[in-house]
Amino acid sequence: MSNPIGYEIERKFWLPTMPPLVVYVDHNQVPCLFIEQAYLPAEEGETRVRRSGRKYFLTVKKGEGLVRQETEVELPRVIYDSLRPLAVGRTVNKNRYFFKFGQLVLELDEYTGYLAGLVVLECEFKTEEEAHNFTLPDWAKLAVDVTSDKRFKNKSLSLALAPPRP
Repeated sequence: MSNPIGYEIERKFWLPTMPPLVVYVDHNQVPCLFIEQAYLPAEEGETRVRRSGRKYFLTVKKGEGLVRQETEVELPRVIYDSLRPLAVGRTVNKNRYFFKFGQLVLELDEYTGYLAGLVVLECEFKTEEEAHNFTLPDWAKLAVDVTSDKRFKNKSLSLALAPPRP
């Protein structure tokens, strides 16, 4: 699976704690995926390799803030395994939970390892207008919008000494 060069419209929110809803939503177990990602040297933007469950990806992103250029291609594991040691910084590990919220899918990331305690909610949108009009669910009302805060980019997190706070 691969996507052509496109754009990602995404908002990101810091949560002070993990919401107590993670096991069941609407009587269905909330899907969870373990993600490991590492950042490769790049002069601008970010280039990463990611293991997401049993799939492996190479992603290149350019730009800042709400709208960024993004290209992602699926990799065979052998290629992932050969690129992963080239990473700079530390590997970012997280458990990602998926929640349906109206027509949207919310992704709740619970970081592990040296970033334990960091909880971030992300949502991708089809249009900038949809992103600007987005209202958080009740269980995330204490969230702080960190979409434009570079400290919360996963590439920055791979170089951080501890989880950031807004």
